[in-house]
Amino acid sequence: MLPKTHIITGFLFSCILFFLFPEITLLGALVIFLSSFLIDVDHYFVYILRKKDVNLFRAYKWHILLGRNLKEKLKQIPFYHVFHSVEFIILLGILSFFSRWFFYILIGVLFHSFLDFYGFIAHKEFKSRAYSFISYLRARAKKQNKWTIRAIKNSFWVVLTTLSEKFGGLILSIFLARLLMPDLFGLYGLALSTILIFSSLTDMGLGSTLIKYLSRIRDEERYKGYVKYFFKLKFILVGFVSLVLLLSSKIIADYYHKPIFLALLSGVLFLIFMSFGGFFDAIFKSRNNFRYPFIRSILFQFFRVSFVLVFVYLFVNKLSEEPLLFAIFSLISFSAFFSIIFVLYYASKKEGYSFLDFSSNEPNKKIRKEILKFTLPLSALTLSGIFFGNIDKVFLGPLVGASIIGFYNIALSLVGTAASVIPFSAAFFPIFSRLNKRESEREFIKAILLVLASSMFLFLFIFIFSDWIIFLIYGKAYLPAQPLLKLLSSMLLLLPISGLYQSYLISRGRTRFVASANIGATILNILLNYFLIMYFLQYSQLLAAAGAAVASILSRIFSMVLLFVGVLISKSK
Repeated sequence: MLPKTHIITGFLFSCILFFLFPEITLLGALVIFLSSFLIDVDHYFVYILRKKDVNLFRAYKWHILLGRNLKEKLKQIPFYHVFHSVEFIILLGILSFFSRWFFYILIGVLFHSFLDFYGFIAHKEFKSRAYSFISYLRARAKKQNKWTIRAIKNSFWVVLTTLSEKFGGLILSIFLARLLMPDLFGLYGLALSTILIFSSLTDMGLGSTLIKYLSRIRDEERYKGYVKYFFKLKFILVGFVSLVLLLSSKIIADYYHKPIFLALLSGVLFLIFMSFGGFFDAIFKSRNNFRYPFIRSILFQFFRVSFVLVFVYLFVNKLSEEPLLFAIFSLISFSAFFSIIFVLYYASKKEGYSFLDFSSNEPNKKIRKEILKFTLPLSALTLSGIFFGNIDKVFLGPLVGASIIGFYNIALSLVGTAASVIPFSAAFFPIFSRLNKRESEREFIKAILLVLASSMFLFLFIFIFSDWIIFLIYGKAYLPAQPLLKLLSSMLLLLPISGLYQSYLISRGRTRFVASANIGATILNILLNYFLIMYFLQYSQLLAAAGAAVASILSRIFSMVLLFVGVLISKSK
């Protein structure tokens, strides 16, 4: 339907509403009128994305001509108009409970959508538009090449896997937060963050390297030889890091001045089982089989939530802090072990996978050097990522109370859970690795568009409803975390895009540039964390935590800009 039709009908509709319901006021009627036609701005956005042109007159003419040629219109991938989508209408509906102005906007949008719906039926154009993001993805899958279809399938399983991990962690976090209360929950979060630092050291880029090299191999015997070589590297790395954590647990607990020594000791088992779980997940992904990592994740979440919550409910008032934390991490460790054993057995029976064949020949010396050369920059990247993601808690640990750490952790947990629905970088990495430069650039642009739409929606939702989210999920005791959640919600705009840039550059072999960019951002993060935490600490401990959040955000922005420059350089060569 033409804009002039929406303007005329929208004006008449808003006048009638004002006449019938004068309590909406003249300003309310004006908002309804403007909403009834201004949402068509997303047609202009579609033209910019399709034609790479910003001329408004040509955009209008293009839509007019396309509307007259129905056959040509139906041949194309259905357009996704974000302001006409079901997701946008649902968001407006939720916001309407908090402000009447959003309700007025919703009325105008619904009137506009009703007219569009009538026009589509009358002109038999119903299939020319995607009415939701899901329907848009399904339409793309039917019309795109096999790599796009594979990426969407990968994305589906990655979404489910990441959601299971994040929501499983969130469920465990919610119940532990309510059972343990802020102080003890803060100790749990500090011990978990410290163990995860060591756990990250057991990867050192091996997972990404394994996927890159094994995803290209078609010969099964050669594939097994590579798996054998990577397993040996993983075994050595896990053994060394586990020993370091075992010997340094007491020193770390004394540094924090917190009773987490026994929790760190039990974290050795956690580290071992989680590390090998990630290793076998990478093997599955190298075969473009993202289903088994999802199965393992579901089992792990089920076991750890069940075991831990039952135990804590029964013994929270019977055990002191250290034995209780020791038991919690021990149960989580065995949950990881059971999930690995089950999925390996199931995959070997159903798919006939043989994961380790020590009789296979390992890669020759030249290939091993090439692998190590590729892995070294990723090792630096992993180290920088460890400090980037955890240096805030390392600084806050000895300086603030356990409850402040608990507030900071729940804000991070909520943002991480929200970000879990945008895991396209992981799904596209094996695809980018298989494609040539021209094909990967085309798929990269598609991935960026998918990520941007999802990121903006989640950011606005978390930012607007931060207080309600915390109150409903964690309870009144954790409401002081609201300003931290508002600050950290901006990470939803940064993390997915940065992850996509990073996956693209690594797949093009530019691991050194990625490592350099992240190392630079990590150094900035360390400096900002130190100065901002120490500066705001003189005012309050909660402000010190806010300073850590600001440091992380600024460093992420710096990292994203550098990675963006790297993508531009990669495309120009």
